[in-house]
Amino acid sequence: MAIAKTEAPASKSGTACLRCVLVFLAAVAASLILVSVVDQVSWAQRGYEASVYNGSTLRSWRELARPAYPRDDSWLPMIEALEVARSPDGDRLYEKVFFDDKVKFQYPPTSLVYLVALEPLGLTSVDALNAINAALFAATCAAFAYLVLVLLQPASTQSMSLRSWAVALALMLAALFYYPAMRSLEIGQIQVWINALFTFACIAWLRGARPTAGALLGLAATMKPQLGIFLVWAMLWREWGFLRGFLAAGLPVGIMSLLLFGVHNHITYLNVLSFLAERGEAFFANHSVNGLMHRALGNGDNLGFHDHVFPPADTRVISMTFVSSLAFLAIALVPALIEGGRRRPDLIEVAITALCATIASPVAWEHHYGIMLPMSGIALGLLCSEPGQRAALVWLAASWMIATNYLPVANHLSDTWLNFVQSYLLFAALILLGLLLYLRRVGVRSEITLPRDQAVAATAPPSRAGF
Repeated sequence: MAIAKTEAPASKSGTACLRCVLVFLAAVAASLILVSVVDQVSWAQRGYEASVYNGSTLRSWRELARPAYPRDDSWLPMIEALEVARSPDGDRLYEKVFFDDKVKFQYPPTSLVYLVALEPLGLTSVDALNAINAALFAATCAAFAYLVLVLLQPASTQSMSLRSWAVALALMLAALFYYPAMRSLEIGQIQVWINALFTFACIAWLRGARPTAGALLGLAATMKPQLGIFLVWAMLWREWGFLRGFLAAGLPVGIMSLLLFGVHNHITYLNVLSFLAERGEAFFANHSVNGLMHRALGNGDNLGFHDHVFPPADTRVISMTFVSSLAFLAIALVPALIEGGRRRPDLIEVAITALCATIASPVAWEHHYGIMLPMSGIALGLLCSEPGQRAALVWLAASWMIATNYLPVANHLSDTWLNFVQSYLLFAALILLGLLLYLRRVGVRSEITLPRDQAVAATAPPSRAGF
């Protein structure tokens, strides 16, 4: 991805930054409308029959109001697992649920602690959990808008102009229609919680509250173990405040999980992770290197999801999954290994690490990429604040348009050598990763300084990267 390095050191005016965002989001909205119109015409030609070849983000929102299936993608396996954990088979939770009954409960035991905590409040029904999801999704949309606005105009977010409020509304609408994020809401996924925690962690980091950022990501890691990479990341960067927050939030949940579910179930969960690393998923909604390889080799069902079946193990898929995962983890951790102690990481490093952890997973469903929403917002805020970034903004627009649109039309290529196009979300993520690496390389400012930190900042050497 060839992007010329900016040479103009001066930042844009606030008005120019806001105009840049509005134009950008208008282009994204146009792509949503265009894809929806094309889908509607194609769907009409098929007699409005449901199929894996039709659908759009706008249609998904309409269907969210009248779902055709239970919104219990996370909740049902979690509820079943908790019931087993309290049964006579409770000391062999994963042997019973995952390996014997073949229920795809793929979360760590720590994830069940949250259901236990919600039980006394009567909030463990599917409807109650989806209501929590709706509240968290709305909060995430608002937080996303705030995150971008702070990056655009850090000094004026407390006295916003009419144009600023218009941009805030446009950003919230963009978040509402960001398909991977709204897909979590549509199917009843705990990923909504992870997206919210990550978005608020980005805001906390941006505002200088690194222990709080660590605590929020520590909680996210108890639901999504891939984010445990931040434990190693923090140690390599010597980010002790972040690390203290991460442990202060994550350890109590881990201890409670051990007391509730026993050591054996936590050890056995490693067998589940090993199994998933070997098998992955061939279904087109798995936008990982693993899924791409399965589909390219015709190994497993491309167009159908099976609740109790995984694709056969294939040495070529396993090898490519392992190598690619190592490569993405290296992208996240090698800079910390080399530069830890010599400089402090900024928000861009946080985004790169979380994105690499997501892409490196053998199973990366569409909704897992909801975490890209705040990352894309970070890139948008930084690029619109700097002059001479038109090429980079075009690349970001391409990534955003691909990610925000549900594109099942790609499934027409499922039985051809072009079926790699079905992994369009993976390619959107790779474009975004390239942009974040570019922003890291050119040293674009990605932090703000609060008044209470100004005395400390004044003694630090000047840096356009924040630290």
